[in-house]
Amino acid sequence: MQETLTDIGVADPSWTVFYEVAGLPDVPRVAVRPLAGASVTTSLAVLPGTPPPAVRHLLHALTRVA
Repeated sequence: MQETLTDIGVADPSWTVFYEVAGLPDVPRVAVRPLAGASVTTSLAVLPGTPPPAVRHLLHALTRVA
């Protein structure tokens, strides 16, 4: 990721989308601009059939946060 952001600062005009994990990066000559109202559809890959209790608990917790 750092290499991609560095390339943006020195190459022809370009952009990339990234997901913040541990704070916003500080890269010279690059502006990180938040996208207001953007959302990302996320899926959980599990075995087919009825989810076991741990997966049901996770799905329930995630729907409360959404």
